[in-house]
Amino acid sequence: MKIMHAVLLFLILGVLSANSNALMLTMEPSSTLIYENDPVSVDIVISGLDAGGPESLGAFSMDVVWGATVLDYDSIEFGPYLGNPDPLAFESVISVDDSNATGNPAVVSLLEVSLLSSLELDMIQSDSFTLATMNFTGAAPGFTLMRMENVVLSDAFGNVLADPVLVGTGIEVTEPSPLVMFISAALMLGFLISRQSRGQSRISIDNRA
Repeated sequence: MKIMHAVLLFLILGVLSANSNALMLTMEPSSTLIYENDPVSVDIVISGLDAGGPESLGAFSMDVVWGATVLDYDSIEFGPYLGNPDPLAFESVISVDDSNATGNPAVVSLLEVSLLSSLELDMIQSDSFTLATMNFTGAAPGFTLMRMENVVLSDAFGNVLADPVLVGTGIEVTEPSPLVMFISAALMLGFLISRQSRGQSRISIDNRA
């Protein structure tokens, strides 16, 4: 826990020290602490674009890296701010390497190219919005940093934008406490006993009939 708090504090300080007017990509998890087999989602958020201005985003590509043994990759959903978020619309490409080879991180490569015009993008994009949401499941107890690499952003004309400030995140997966496990087992036992009692009552009524 202390390691996780120290890392997250470092990430927060990095955000505060960054230029508030700079283009920024931030990873925002739904939770930084989960149990094994629990789901967790991570939003990839871009900020620093001028709302309705010329620096609307027309395309992006990046690699997202994390500890393969701590989190299992489930799926990804692209936001609607570059056009059709459906991968079948041929505007986005996803490549996944989560083979969990010992010592190797998992990598998801993302690419999305908008088919909208610059004017259309200016109308639907604000200064800050979610590019994509990645969904994971806690695989095993441990702590992993998540980071973005090889990031390229461009406008609707294909002009590469300034390198963004990249802010990753950290997620810890832990085993349920003995108390939580006891309560869960007690609830399950109570449910089974209640279900069995209802079944016996139904049999008794049927026999009387």
